[in-house]
Amino acid sequence: YRVIPFYARWSTLCLNSPYRDYSLGELEEIVSRYDFEALFLDIFGLFPLCYCQYCQALWKERYGESIPRGELSATQTARYLDFVEDVTFGRFYRQVHEILKAHGKQIPTTHNAGLNYSLDGYVATEIDPYGADYYRPGLEIKLLRARAGGKETEVIGHRTNGIFDFTLKPRLMLQWEVAMGVAHNCAMMFVDQGFNDGSLDKVAYAALHEAFQVADQLSPHASGTLPYSEVLLVSSERSELLNRGKSTPLRLEGERVDLHGAYKVFADLHLPFDIASE
Repeated sequence: YRVIPFYARWSTLCLNSPYRDYSLGELEEIVSRYDFEALFLDIFGLFPLCYCQYCQALWKERYGESIPRGELSATQTARYLDFVEDVTFGRFYRQVHEILKAHGKQIPTTHNAGLNYSLDGYVATEIDPYGADYYRPGLEIKLLRARAGGKETEVIGHRTNGIFDFTLKPRLMLQWEVAMGVAHNCAMMFVDQGFNDGSLDKVAYAALHEAFQVADQLSPHASGTLPYSEVLLVSSERSELLNRGKSTPLRLEGERVDLHGAYKVFADLHLPFDIASE
């Protein structure tokens, strides 16, 4: 299993190393000092396969052998997914809940990057088309809602036109993304970054204000409704991960190509359809 180049812009620190205690300590400091309505854990999900001494020991304890080298077989990839979900991701996420409970914080949590949603109070995902793939938002929203299992959902857009290029999207595009989210009964938010002095881009926020007016117009008609569909696409996140190839949000391989193609066909034909998760 290889690291996806798209994510190379971030360094990945192993949550099975002493960094785990350091990051949980930071979280406890925040939780103990401030009150807030929810906790969002970003870029927290399917981590690259790690060969540090801590992961080596945990892997051997779980499977009785060393972490395999090179390209993983299908069986080894399944083991890797179980290891990440149970040991790296699951153990850390359960400790986050323990910290919240210790400080009397009864607030929902969510994470961004897939895997297991059972510990989430609500489910969130990013839907940005990255200036190229305008089928992606609808597909991601339908997948999110299917995998949420009835939990509240929130979709996240970026106000930037490309992947973190910090040029403002056209207002019609911002409005369309809001409409996509609200029409699917999801909450909607945008990611932005302030200037170095802490101030905000007034032009950008005027555009966002205009975009969110679409939510005000649509929500009375969409709230509490159920989607109508005549065609059902069945999706397994586990299967997709086992057959993903080297997919990134803008380069599709493996099983994602099939799902994306089916979505495009039904959307272009204006056939009412939805997605069901395993």
